[in-house]
Parts: sequence; C-alpha cells; structure tokens
Amino acid sequence: MAGPPAPPRKAQQRSGHENPPQSKGGARQSCNHISLGRRDGILQLVDDEGQAKATYVGGRKAARVKAGILKISLWGISHPTFGLPKRKRRLAAAAPDASAEKAVA
Repeated sequence: MAGPPAPPRKAQQRSGHENPPQSKGGARQSCNHISLGRRDGILQLVDDEGQAKATYVGGRKAARVKAGILKISLWGISHPTFGLPKRKRRLAAAAPDASAEKAVA
C-alpha cells in the first residue's frame, strides 16, 4: 500500500516550502517505470521538475521498454570507459629519476 500522495506544487509555494533546485547538468529522468512481473509493467512520463504527468504506457509494451532500459543501464555499468577518448599516441617513456635510483640502491 502506498503512502499519502505528495502535495501539489502550488500548495507547496503557498505554504512557503520550495523544492530544492535541481542541477541542470547530467542525466535527466524522463519516466518512472514499475515492473508488474515479466509480462506487465507501467511507464509514466515525468516533466523537467520531476512531477509525474497524466500519460502512461501499460501492459506488455511497457514491460519490454523497461527491460530494454535495464539492459542498457547494465551494459553501461559494465563498460565504464565507453565513449571516452583514446590516446592517439603512446606516452614517451619517462626518463629514470635519479632519486628513484638512489631509493632502490
């Protein structure tokens, strides 16, 4: 059973309570998804402020989209350097440091 619904934004503004500002950088959340087993699910769109919109997608289609989102996120976690630039040239071998040679001897 879910708890009480969150108060609407206008009621928060009237009472003087403001939501903390969200950072504009980084990934944005565009939807909430709930799994209802392998064959059923719910996707609900979210606006820029994180408030849920009235539109949703349900059923098998939502379950397949959710499965795709999870597969992509797992792949991204397992490949953390994907998309980062690679070195075009090897680094020159550093000349041996005299202080390092003294420490070894």
